[in-house]
Amino acid sequence: MCMMTQMGFTQNSEIGDTGDGRNFMKRIEPNLLQKATVFDGKKYYRYNLKSKTEIEKFLFGEINAKMEFYIEPSFDGAYGIRIVRDSLNTGYLIESKKITNWKETTEQLKKELPSKAFKVEQISKITEEEYEQARRYNSAIYAKWREEELKRYTIATHSTPVKDEFAEQLYNTVVSTIKNFVMIGDPASIFDGYSATFRCVAGDELWTLTIQEPEGEIKQLVDFFNQIISDMGKQGLDEAKYAALLSSIVNSQTLVER
Repeated sequence: MCMMTQMGFTQNSEIGDTGDGRNFMKRIEPNLLQKATVFDGKKYYRYNLKSKTEIEKFLFGEINAKMEFYIEPSFDGAYGIRIVRDSLNTGYLIESKKITNWKETTEQLKKELPSKAFKVEQISKITEEEYEQARRYNSAIYAKWREEELKRYTIATHSTPVKDEFAEQLYNTVVSTIKNFVMIGDPASIFDGYSATFRCVAGDELWTLTIQEPEGEIKQLVDFFNQIISDMGKQGLDEAKYAALLSSIVNSQTLVER
């Protein structure tokens, strides 16, 4: 069984920029919050989840997988994919997760927990006190909304075993993508759409790259993972097809020394 390399940076796997400027966040932090605890000969880990949203933790649980890809749309259910070990710890699985009842839950909560808004003709007449009351009310409603939606969401999960070589190919591509990402241009004004997150464990570190509405080279990788997720929910995963497709994507990139 092969071991995933921690720093697999080869020249032909350096996907670099995202095209035009996009809002993004790149973060490196400890993977664990403390040293592993040993109980009855088994190690227990407390993972660092500080950079994860509540939705990410809802989808992926209280661990940091070797590699994770996550999409949070503005107007649909969040979803993602990750590489994990199988139950016997002898190989790798690709696991996809998607919130399936986002629309229904959103419609229910709009009725049950409506926010306070002002009509256009009212805006010039409201007082600072009225505005502040509405702001505090909406903040409380938003917090309650977040709490309720996590109780009501349902998740569709699909998993399939993959060869170590393909798992390593996916992992090394994400590692290299995060390492080499460079934004080009001023941040674009984007108010809706989706954000894409790439995350991996590199040694004792947790690396995260989140980009709003990615374009250019990164967009090709987003489309690649989206296609995997779609196929896993339908006919299953053709590993050889995707290994070749990923090689094609990586080898087609314009390589720049960073």
